[in-house]
Amino acid sequence: MLVRLFIVGAIWLALWATPAILPARSDEAVAGTVSLSRLIPSDVLAGFEQADPGVSAMACPAQRGVRSLPGFRPYDKLTGLSSSMANGDGVLSYYNLYKFAGLMSELVTDAHVRRNAEVKTVLIKKFAEWAEAGAYLKTRDCSDGNCPEQWQTKRGTDLSPLKDSEQAVNHVMDLALAYYPFLSTHNREGLAAEHVAIDKWMRTFSRRLLFNWANAPVSKQIRGIYDLQPHRSKLLFDLVKGDSKSFRLRLQSSVKGMSAQIREDGSIRNATVRGSKALWYHFWTLDDVFWQLEVLKANDMDAYAKFEKRLERAVKIFLDGMDDPSTIHKWAKADYHSAGDPRMQDFDMNRFAYNDSGQSWLYVYLYRYPQTENARRLRSLLSRRVVRHIMDFKLGANIGCLYRVAEPNLLTGPT
Repeated sequence: MLVRLFIVGAIWLALWATPAILPARSDEAVAGTVSLSRLIPSDVLAGFEQADPGVSAMACPAQRGVRSLPGFRPYDKLTGLSSSMANGDGVLSYYNLYKFAGLMSELVTDAHVRRNAEVKTVLIKKFAEWAEAGAYLKTRDCSDGNCPEQWQTKRGTDLSPLKDSEQAVNHVMDLALAYYPFLSTHNREGLAAEHVAIDKWMRTFSRRLLFNWANAPVSKQIRGIYDLQPHRSKLLFDLVKGDSKSFRLRLQSSVKGMSAQIREDGSIRNATVRGSKALWYHFWTLDDVFWQLEVLKANDMDAYAKFEKRLERAVKIFLDGMDDPSTIHKWAKADYHSAGDPRMQDFDMNRFAYNDSGQSWLYVYLYRYPQTENARRLRSLLSRRVVRHIMDFKLGANIGCLYRVAEPNLLTGPT
């Protein structure tokens, strides 16, 4: 009897101590697909599905159409970036890739909101064209740690193979965030060859995500949130591979990472200290932060209460900086990896209104905290002029659009 009780107790303890494995979504039964419900909470998806199709179609319409796609060709490699990327617009292989990622995020968002199957087919075929050409796979792979360090000069003017490697991987992973949640389940039979090619190409790049992470356990794979791309992409590929245990462990590490990176005063380590681009990096990093929080919430690990005070301070830093850029100087003066004078901020209303990445968090925040003073100020900021927040390449699509559709009063405030 004692032996039997010991065995039962041991089994119960093992089950209790084992991290819960997230149940599979129906569309993840197909290898190489990801359910959007893993990344967007159910309340948002329900609101989105219940919205009037005519109204939602006008929420964030694409300014460009599929006719823009032929202008982007699959380069075999990316080379020539400086550490600061100040020369980025002159490096054609880079300019082509990040502009393509922006266009795809715009078209994927529009196709999803309009439920446009025809456009989805065109986008999948364009992805397949790049995949079959092995786009950017000849870029130097620095995941083995054998590339020289970046920022060998004060203002980052040194040419950096490490930056080439980082940006090639990052932007293909941006494309993966567009493909897997929004396109991977579309016409699996009719476009079977295209889906296979895309999945193979993106998985090849995903293996370069060990870049700067060595072989640390998943619980320790935390970098500065301002450069969260590897962590975000590894979360995605845990889902692609159906490894829900690793996915949950990585989510748990996200909470630890945010605790370390978002300071009590609302500043963000390695972002709010970026000299002339401190306001920009603070704004851009909040996109990562809110994306992480929404993924946690979608998987029953809601962490908003833990970070609420820090979030409010972080949003206030951004809003204060937009009203008076000098307010961010107390952090910007650290001049960390800055290409310019930290007394002058390289971010203004024009860039805010037409930026191609980093703005989904604005609408996530308004959805979660519609009645705060920060929300009132944010709505005022968004109303100052026409804003074209129709893409967000770092998240694959402008997920802020889904929140605008799910809550029609998002920009006017609670009634």
